[in-house]
Amino acid sequence: MIRFDSKMKKRVKIAGIVIGVLVVIGLISFAALVGSCLSFDETGAHVKDRFGILAMESGKQPEQMTETPQQTDDGQTAEQPAESEAPSDGDQDTKTPAVRALLASAERMANDEEYMAEIESAGRSGAADQVVTEFKDVDGRVSFRLESSVVSGVWSGFAKWFKFALEEADTAGLETYAMLHCFRDSKAVESDPSIAVHTADGGLWTDADGSYWLDPTDEDVQDYLIELVEQSVEAGAKEIILRDFVFPSADAALTYDEQDGSRAEQLMQLYSKLQRAAGEVPVSIWLDDPTADSETTGQDIKKMYRNAYRLYAPAADTAEAQQLAEQIAAKAGGSAHLVPVYDHEESYDILPGGAVCGLE
Repeated sequence: MIRFDSKMKKRVKIAGIVIGVLVVIGLISFAALVGSCLSFDETGAHVKDRFGILAMESGKQPEQMTETPQQTDDGQTAEQPAESEAPSDGDQDTKTPAVRALLASAERMANDEEYMAEIESAGRSGAADQVVTEFKDVDGRVSFRLESSVVSGVWSGFAKWFKFALEEADTAGLETYAMLHCFRDSKAVESDPSIAVHTADGGLWTDADGSYWLDPTDEDVQDYLIELVEQSVEAGAKEIILRDFVFPSADAALTYDEQDGSRAEQLMQLYSKLQRAAGEVPVSIWLDDPTADSETTGQDIKKMYRNAYRLYAPAADTAEAQQLAEQIAAKAGGSAHLVPVYDHEESYDILPGGAVCGLE
């Protein structure tokens, strides 16, 4: 019979503890290995094809890993490439969603309950997705409470109620697109005549309708437009549409603050400033004369097409809209982001860019 002294008994005891710990670690590791290689369901155990080896042996493509797919710069996953690359030279991305908008009066939105109810109904029923309305009208009245360092007295009397109307449109599911009449602006000129377009003899120039115009090259005018864009975005506008974004057309000699570069180049430089002021909100241009290129007005269809997010143009009907698209395509090389504007209900889908329709 073998007898152990106390020292030996202690060693045996320690060895037993170590062996027990190793056995437990081995069982845990084995269980983890089984879990990583096998899956279990009501039909039994199945080998997990973790690296696609079994699939490749059977001639199948391995399943996707469960890790988050790598994203490209435009937010598409590596396994699902973008529909198309962004066009060069500022061309509009073909993924830009189509417009299904109502053309509405800001004053009536603020003051006419039945008119506003019709707009809300169109949003709730899905008949329209946006409402296009004047944040600054053809006379220069601003529909919201603008804080300006350049001009004063340009608020409309319905600014408070217009704010409520925008909130109601948003509740009905309609995005607001802000139309800004840029340089045709009698209200601002009345506030500060020094920023107006002048005749050669120093007088204030007016167009055929008797409206004053702001000088597009004047730094204060540009600051004023930046204020309008920034605060329109703050008021909830999801797109800015620049209207009267041209130099005035006149036979008489007119004077401007700056004469640096062509008028088309000066307009595009200002457009870039306004787009930066708008941040992530896109800036578009409304063409009142959609096929005219003019050194006098600075309207260069190709430059505007390649820089603006969208081009809006008035059209009598869908046939005229299609004709305009073809004419602009001939000048600018595309028509995907031309949006016709009708003063009545018309088809939204005649062009890829959608349409804007007036209320009946």
